[in-house]
Amino acid sequence: MTEEARPNPSFGKCVPKGNVLPISPPERRPSSAPAGPPITEGEWQNFILAIRRCWNVDVRSEAASVNVTIRFNMTPDGMPVSSSIMQVSATGGSEAAQRAAYDSGRRAVLRCASDDGGYNLPPVKYDHWQQVDVTFNPAEMRVR
Repeated sequence: MTEEARPNPSFGKCVPKGNVLPISPPERRPSSAPAGPPITEGEWQNFILAIRRCWNVDVRSEAASVNVTIRFNMTPDGMPVSSSIMQVSATGGSEAAQRAAYDSGRRAVLRCASDDGGYNLPPVKYDHWQQVDVTFNPAEMRVR
């Protein structure tokens, strides 16, 4: 685990893309290391909390048993690129429940960014958060 990728016990963890953990920073470009200083744990926590604020899952639905990972690109002003949002993986539940969980996560990512005029991430660190993976885990949300 890299220094800028630290665990978040209540929602997820920050790790380089490709590892299967609840939230991860952007994919590293193979041609060069990301520019600027690394994202701090506090900056990732604020980002996670911003998304969490808009995430709603009906705990009585089958989607509440699904963990879904969503990948998306972001613009330098902190807005997700809606056409880039995709499901990377899902576990638990039926195909319909996985789709419902993905839709819920997608709405949260778009709604919170829109409500706030973009996520509050440091522009100088854009190379670190240009692309992110977020895993939505309803079980962890209920434990909180």
